Amino acid sequence: MSPSGTGSGEHIDEDECDPFCSRQNRRRRLFPATYHRHMDHRPRAAEPLLREVTGRVLRRHRHDAGERLVETAERAGVSSQYLSEIERGRKDASSELLAAVAGALGLTLFDLTREVAVELSRRTAVPVLRATTVPVPAAVAPMRTHRGPVALAA
Repeated sequence: MSPSGTGSGEHIDEDECDPFCSRQNRRRRLFPATYHRHMDHRPRAAEPLLREVTGRVLRRHRHDAGERLVETAERAGVSSQYLSEIERGRKDASSELLAAVAGALGLTLFDLTREVAVELSRRTAVPVLRATTVPVPAAVAPMRTHRGPVALAA
């Protein structure tokens, strides 16, 4: 291994650490179970990008509806070229634009987001929690958020 201690599994003395050593040591002390200086750097399968999965879900819904790209784009108020780039995962669309395209396909933004989350969880093996409604007891009084004037610093 190299004398600087960069080999896998080696311990690095605090005198030999790089300039960010204090930050690394702090993380090591605060998060011992999740942080290790010499993490295994084996290549992993790349996680899909959010924009790619979102585009696939939108395209699937458009195809299921039997619509052409031009028709959906017109109803959503975007150009067909831009919608095509969104569906191919080339562009990061704003939430307003995603809501417009989802609405043109008969979806809500919540429906779209949920489907994207489910597809991402399938590809990354992370479970998705189901949304539940928690009842609020009637005896709970609304909280008072502040007691007078509030000054905000810029």
